[in-house]
Amino acid sequence: MAIDAMLPDMKFATLAACPVFGGRSARSTTVPPKKIPGVRKIVVLDDMVAVVGDHMWAAKKGLDALAISWDEGASARISSKDIWQDIRAASEKDGVVAKSTGDIAKGLATGEKLEASYELPFLAHATMEPLNATVHLKPDSCEIWTGTQIMARVQSEAAKAAGLPIEKVTVNQHLIGGGFGRRLEPDMVVAAVRIAKQVDGPVKVVWTREEDIQHDIYRPVYRDTISASLSDGKIAGWKYRITGAAIIARWLPPAFQKGIDIDAIDSAADMPYDIPNIHVEFTRAEPPAVPTGFWRGVGANNNVFAIECFMDEMARKANKDPIDFRRSMAR
Repeated sequence: MAIDAMLPDMKFATLAACPVFGGRSARSTTVPPKKIPGVRKIVVLDDMVAVVGDHMWAAKKGLDALAISWDEGASARISSKDIWQDIRAASEKDGVVAKSTGDIAKGLATGEKLEASYELPFLAHATMEPLNATVHLKPDSCEIWTGTQIMARVQSEAAKAAGLPIEKVTVNQHLIGGGFGRRLEPDMVVAAVRIAKQVDGPVKVVWTREEDIQHDIYRPVYRDTISASLSDGKIAGWKYRITGAAIIARWLPPAFQKGIDIDAIDSAADMPYDIPNIHVEFTRAEPPAVPTGFWRGVGANNNVFAIECFMDEMARKANKDPIDFRRSMAR
């Protein structure tokens, strides 16, 4: 794995970023480095502070000794309550139609109607291998050792951070100790390159687990609302609205067409059940301040949870065994 990469004369670093996304480091006071064996340098950037040492323990102890004052910015006023209020309000609005088959108004008017909503929180990836990247930055080249799910993006973003042409950046790919979408993002490599600008020779930057969880690119919050009707022991009408972030719009803009995030509707627009009247919508609602990205399946792990929970509710209402109820509508 990338964390095992070792280079001659390599230094180690770990960092602390502002606890609030978008914030800045106002200033830092330190215990004199000579009082902490192995600490070599303190690197203060506009949004993070790093400690460079002879080994990871020295870097971590040096970071622990820092007293940093943060300028948290406007996002410090945003709370989880605010985020949920926004997404709940958005879920009441009509979305973009992702699929519509049959007559949903007629279907919902047939038989007994049930409604439910499901909310899923932000989720961090918590990969087994801590986020890390080793960088050797020279005036005319940059070499990187890391584990990534997309080397081309790491190379291009590292080139921007280093101020070098892309052909001057070499990325050495390693096995990754868990990715799940987290290592589709190049932020840990960009941070390492920025730190390496102030270090002579190669430096391995390792995020602590606390830093990893607090500064993840999270699976978005989602709210799924479902209305369905039962007739003769089967579902006659199914209206499903997914409200949440459009990761595709940020990550791969050409794939974001007509307001539909193809990942967000995954497993919702292609359910394995034969329902005559079905209507699926997507309402885009980006949470403020919190960065979101792919998390294993994103749409699938959100939608399958909501759909199958509601199928159990429908089976109970129909007084049927949950498995038999599903089999009666399986394609």
